[in-house]
Amino acid sequence: MNDPAPDYCSRALALWPRLNRGNLARVRHDPGRVAALISRRTTLPYGAILQLLGASSVDVDAPIGDHQPSH
Repeated sequence: MNDPAPDYCSRALALWPRLNRGNLARVRHDPGRVAALISRRTTLPYGAILQLLGASSVDVDAPIGDHQPSH
């Protein structure tokens, strides 16, 4: 039996309740994009955010270096 897809949106909102729900809804099932969105609001490293979200390495399509927003 297939397990349901992890709900990274709910996990993100549980940990960071002030996240913009509209932005989060657009990236809901992509843990890399959810982590990139969160990384703009925290000093936690991208990899730590992914671990907090419960994302496995196979869940993440984007390389870790591609998440950094330009400052």
